[in-house]
Amino acid sequence: EWRADYTAVLDNVNAEVEWPEPVEHEPYVFDFESNIDGFVLGANVKEGSISQATGDEALDGNGSLKIEFDTEANARTVNLATMTEDYRLYGYNTYVISFDYRVDGEITEDTEYFLAFYDVQTNSQRDPIYFKPEASENGEVRHAEITFEPVADDQVVLTLLIGCRRAPGTIIIDNLKIEQFRQT
Repeated sequence: EWRADYTAVLDNVNAEVEWPEPVEHEPYVFDFESNIDGFVLGANVKEGSISQATGDEALDGNGSLKIEFDTEANARTVNLATMTEDYRLYGYNTYVISFDYRVDGEITEDTEYFLAFYDVQTNSQRDPIYFKPEASENGEVRHAEITFEPVADDQVVLTLLIGCRRAPGTIIIDNLKIEQFRQT
């Protein structure tokens, strides 16, 4: 009576693994000089906005990405912004994400920012990487470089999510670069 189950299990164990076809793409580079297209405000942000910082407010050149939100109106953890699905991240790939930033407001010991894969189909985050930002005293620009480990899924439309916990209400980002590396 167990023969069918036994045979099915053996077939699965002995099946040849089909690895996904690699999808290579050039690095995504955002300097936000002329626009901020490619990013949308996170779905759970209340009383927030994404805009282009210009003039003295810009970190480098003529423009930067400015994300603002009301800390009183939002929960402890906020999905600040996502890249549109035009900028696709793929499972089974490692990504290195680097950017310049300035946090406007007081950073406490509870303040954290995170980057995560974002599942466009279910509007949910996957595998967040948390980092503690450095305070931007006197308007100093900081640099971050974060390595994303691969997600074991090549069937889902993934993109990048930027979020925070217990953060002050404004972060300005510039020179964002997302480089794809094949996982060995």
